Amino acid sequence: MKGIIIASFGSIYQDAVEKSIGSIEKKVRSMYSDMEVRRVFLSDALVEKWNEKYDDKISSFTEAMQDFARMGVDEVYIQPITLVADQCYQQMRKQALKFLHSNEYGFTQVNIGKPLLTSLGVKNYADDYEATLESIVRHVNTKA
Repeated sequence: MKGIIIASFGSIYQDAVEKSIGSIEKKVRSMYSDMEVRRVFLSDALVEKWNEKYDDKISSFTEAMQDFARMGVDEVYIQPITLVADQCYQQMRKQALKFLHSNEYGFTQVNIGKPLLTSLGVKNYADDYEATLESIVRHVNTKA
Protein backbone atom coordinates (compact mmCIF):
# COMPACT_ATOMS: atom_id res chain seq x y z
CA MET A 1 0.00 0.00 0.00
CA LYS A 2 1.24 3.49 -0.86
CA GLY A 3 0.83 6.86 0.84
CA ILE A 4 1.64 10.48 0.12
CA ILE A 5 2.47 13.14 2.69
CA ILE A 6 2.09 16.78 1.70
CA ALA A 7 4.41 18.52 4.17
CA SER A 8 4.50 22.25 4.80
CA PHE A 9 5.72 24.46 7.62
CA GLY A 10 2.07 25.24 8.32
CA SER A 11 -0.10 28.22 9.16
CA ILE A 12 -2.72 29.12 11.73
CA TYR A 13 -4.95 30.71 9.05
CA GLN A 14 -7.37 28.08 7.75
CA ASP A 15 -8.52 30.07 4.71
CA ALA A 16 -4.95 30.59 3.53
CA VAL A 17 -4.10 26.91 4.03
CA GLU A 18 -7.15 25.75 2.09
CA LYS A 19 -6.44 28.10 -0.82
CA SER A 20 -2.79 27.10 -1.09
CA ILE A 21 -1.96 23.69 0.35
CA GLY A 22 -5.58 22.54 0.09
CA SER A 23 -5.65 23.11 -3.66
CA ILE A 24 -2.41 21.16 -4.07
CA GLU A 25 -3.82 18.29 -2.01
CA LYS A 26 -6.99 18.15 -4.10
CA LYS A 27 -4.91 17.85 -7.26
CA VAL A 28 -2.72 15.14 -5.73
CA ARG A 29 -5.79 13.21 -4.47
CA SER A 30 -7.38 13.31 -7.93
CA MET A 31 -4.16 12.18 -9.64
CA TYR A 32 -3.40 9.43 -7.10
CA SER A 33 -6.85 8.30 -6.01
CA ASP A 34 -5.53 4.83 -5.10
CA MET A 35 -3.12 6.27 -2.51
CA GLU A 36 -3.68 7.60 0.99
CA VAL A 37 -2.87 11.34 1.11
CA ARG A 38 -2.12 13.21 4.34
CA ARG A 39 -1.47 16.86 5.18
CA VAL A 40 1.16 17.52 7.81
CA PHE A 41 2.62 20.64 9.31
CA LEU A 42 6.33 20.47 10.05
CA SER A 43 6.05 22.96 12.89
CA ASP A 44 4.82 21.16 16.01
CA ALA A 45 3.83 24.51 17.53
CA LEU A 46 1.53 25.23 14.57
CA VAL A 47 0.05 21.72 14.74
CA GLU A 48 -0.82 22.32 18.37
CA LYS A 49 -2.29 25.80 17.76
CA TRP A 50 -4.28 24.58 14.72
CA ASN A 51 -5.74 21.62 16.60
CA GLU A 52 -6.79 23.87 19.48
CA LYS A 53 -8.52 26.27 17.09
CA TYR A 54 -10.14 24.03 14.43
CA ASP A 55 -12.14 20.80 14.36
CA ASP A 56 -10.36 19.66 11.18
CA LYS A 57 -7.26 18.23 12.85
CA ILE A 58 -3.75 18.36 11.39
CA SER A 59 -1.14 15.70 12.03
CA SER A 60 2.50 16.12 12.82
CA PHE A 61 4.90 14.26 10.56
CA THR A 62 5.47 11.60 13.21
CA GLU A 63 1.74 11.06 13.72
CA ALA A 64 1.14 10.67 9.97
CA MET A 65 3.95 8.12 9.61
CA GLN A 66 2.65 6.15 12.60
CA ASP A 67 -0.87 6.21 11.10
CA PHE A 68 0.50 4.97 7.78
CA ALA A 69 2.28 2.10 9.54
CA ARG A 70 -0.94 1.11 11.37
CA MET A 71 -2.83 1.17 8.05
CA GLY A 72 -0.26 -1.08 6.37
CA VAL A 73 1.23 1.60 4.14
CA ASP A 74 4.74 0.45 3.33
CA GLU A 75 5.72 2.86 0.53
CA VAL A 76 5.66 6.59 1.38
CA TYR A 77 6.16 9.60 -0.87
CA ILE A 78 6.81 12.85 0.97
CA GLN A 79 6.38 16.07 -0.98
CA PRO A 80 7.48 19.18 0.87
CA ILE A 81 5.65 22.37 0.01
CA THR A 82 8.51 24.57 1.14
CA LEU A 83 10.80 27.04 -0.56
CA VAL A 84 14.08 26.03 1.03
CA ALA A 85 15.58 23.16 3.02
CA ASP A 86 15.14 24.84 6.39
CA GLN A 87 15.50 23.34 9.86
CA CYS A 88 11.97 21.81 9.82
CA TYR A 89 12.65 20.15 6.47
CA GLN A 90 15.98 18.74 7.68
CA GLN A 91 14.34 17.41 10.85
CA MET A 92 11.60 15.75 8.77
CA ARG A 93 14.24 14.04 6.58
CA LYS A 94 15.98 12.65 9.66
CA GLN A 95 12.69 11.39 11.09
CA ALA A 96 11.73 9.81 7.76
CA LEU A 97 15.00 7.89 7.63
CA LYS A 98 14.50 6.67 11.20
CA PHE A 99 11.06 5.36 10.25
CA LEU A 100 12.47 3.67 7.15
CA HIS A 101 15.31 1.94 9.00
CA SER A 102 13.23 0.88 11.99
CA ASN A 103 11.87 -2.67 11.92
CA GLU A 104 8.95 -1.51 14.06
CA TYR A 105 7.03 0.24 11.27
CA GLY A 106 7.49 -1.96 8.21
CA PHE A 107 8.25 0.73 5.64
CA THR A 108 10.01 -0.67 2.57
CA GLN A 109 10.44 2.65 0.78
CA VAL A 110 10.37 6.33 1.81
CA ASN A 111 10.87 8.88 -0.97
CA ILE A 112 11.43 12.53 -0.08
CA GLY A 113 10.95 15.36 -2.57
CA LYS A 114 13.08 18.46 -2.48
CA PRO A 115 12.04 22.03 -1.69
CA LEU A 116 11.48 24.42 -4.58
CA LEU A 117 14.79 26.28 -4.23
CA THR A 118 17.44 23.64 -3.73
CA SER A 119 19.90 23.64 -6.61
CA LEU A 120 22.10 26.53 -7.76
CA GLY A 121 22.86 24.97 -11.14
CA VAL A 122 26.25 23.53 -10.24
CA LYS A 123 27.61 20.91 -12.64
CA ASN A 124 24.74 19.11 -14.42
CA TYR A 125 21.98 20.22 -12.03
CA ALA A 126 19.27 22.69 -12.97
CA ASP A 127 19.29 26.14 -11.41
CA ASP A 128 16.09 26.19 -9.37
CA TYR A 129 16.39 29.91 -8.67
CA GLU A 130 16.69 30.84 -12.33
CA ALA A 131 13.82 28.53 -13.35
CA THR A 132 11.59 29.96 -10.61
CA LEU A 133 12.33 33.55 -11.59
CA GLU A 134 11.66 32.79 -15.26
CA SER A 135 8.31 31.24 -14.34
CA ILE A 136 7.32 34.26 -12.26
CA VAL A 137 8.34 36.72 -14.96
CA ARG A 138 6.23 34.84 -17.54
CA HIS A 139 3.15 35.49 -15.41
CA VAL A 140 3.82 39.11 -14.53
CA ASN A 141 2.24 41.87 -16.58
CA THR A 142 5.34 43.94 -17.28
CA LYS A 143 3.28 46.70 -18.91
CA ALA A 144 1.43 47.27 -15.66
